[in-house]
Amino acid sequence: MVAPGIHYAVKGFLWYQGEANTYKAEEYATLQPALIADWRYQWNEPDAPFLYVQLPGFMDVNYLPSESQWAMLRESQLKSLSVPNAGMAVAIDLGEWNDIHPDNKKDVGYRLALAAEKIAYGEKISFIPARYMNLPTSMVIKSLSILRIQAVA
Repeated sequence: MVAPGIHYAVKGFLWYQGEANTYKAEEYATLQPALIADWRYQWNEPDAPFLYVQLPGFMDVNYLPSESQWAMLRESQLKSLSVPNAGMAVAIDLGEWNDIHPDNKKDVGYRLALAAEKIAYGEKISFIPARYMNLPTSMVIKSLSILRIQAVA
């Protein structure tokens, strides 16, 4: 897929994919870091920034607790932040219930640009993707979950 481009110089990589992997969401936690390592190897850029978009919201909202391959894949994507010089643009709030491709591409691009400014260009900005820290039982109220948000440095 990328072989024809390996002779071109790159500053880093942008990746927006994952929906095809929701049926094997847990496997994505190893596939994405392997992709990052492979592309860095192919381009001989071991520290090249790798910026990616976490899956957006999609389909009808289910207000009752249930299993979700989409949520599991987002969690697998989150784990790639442990890879040095990787950055993630959260897009769960930008999705459409009836279309996997969000209408609001401007904010997706803006979030990727913020990640690039910090990771690829070393700007001193506070681009921090959010993630939940914990969910104490005492915070669950009538099937609504309240999450504490922690900044990921």
